[in-house]
Amino acid sequence: MTKAQILDIQSGGDTRALTVDRVGICGIRLPMNFDEGGRSHPSVGEWKCYTDLSAQSRGTHMSRLVRALHDACEGFSYDTFRALPEKVIQRLSDASRCELSVNFDCFIEKRAPVSEEVGYIDCQTAFYARQSRTEKRFLIRVTTPVTSLCPCSKAISKHGAHNQRSHLSLTVEPDSGARVRDIVALIKSCASCDLYSMLKRADEQHVTERAYDNPKFVEDMARDLAVGVEREIAVRSYRVEAENFESIHNHSAYAMITSSNFPADMLI
Repeated sequence: MTKAQILDIQSGGDTRALTVDRVGICGIRLPMNFDEGGRSHPSVGEWKCYTDLSAQSRGTHMSRLVRALHDACEGFSYDTFRALPEKVIQRLSDASRCELSVNFDCFIEKRAPVSEEVGYIDCQTAFYARQSRTEKRFLIRVTTPVTSLCPCSKAISKHGAHNQRSHLSLTVEPDSGARVRDIVALIKSCASCDLYSMLKRADEQHVTERAYDNPKFVEDMARDLAVGVEREIAVRSYRVEAENFESIHNHSAYAMITSSNFPADMLI
């Protein structure tokens, strides 16, 4: 059977008169190299890619979405991602809007504070884009592991204070060139202490004492990060989240601050 003879059922019409708000693919994982200012970060991205579908069309062309994502991963950068929604819309003649996201780990090289031993910290990173005839949005989210030490525990205890590993997340809708590395640097400045993968004994002493001298509640870290965003990064909107994986409780502590114009319906 030739290509011309293969039936294309999805391109047929539909009589139910219902527009599909989101249709596409999700959960697709692809290898990628994230290029940030000439630095290459090999990773694996998990994608969502949706468009709308007119009431007259039976189905969308899923393979065209897959092809667009494969092409984007070959040279992945801020610019290629921001241009991707328009390319997806152009591939689908009956689509008027596109919404997509990718989640991946960005490995940041970090030197221990005293010994300067080299290690890597994985920062959970996500890009989100949405485009239609009337809207074009782009957001970056970065989640970085840090250390927090409880001010209350320090104040009431004769010996030491409880600390824990925490996650600080910042999602920004940048006005200009906010980078993952800039966001990571801002996040770690708002914690009791930075986190490292490689520590010698002198490093361990340093980070222990640094956290003890800089106690912060989960609310403190969220507020400090929100202040830092407004002071240091040009953004249209933002969301700050802090989560402490408590060492003396069987639950986490959580805090969030969101700017009034943040798009609450985003996919990331």
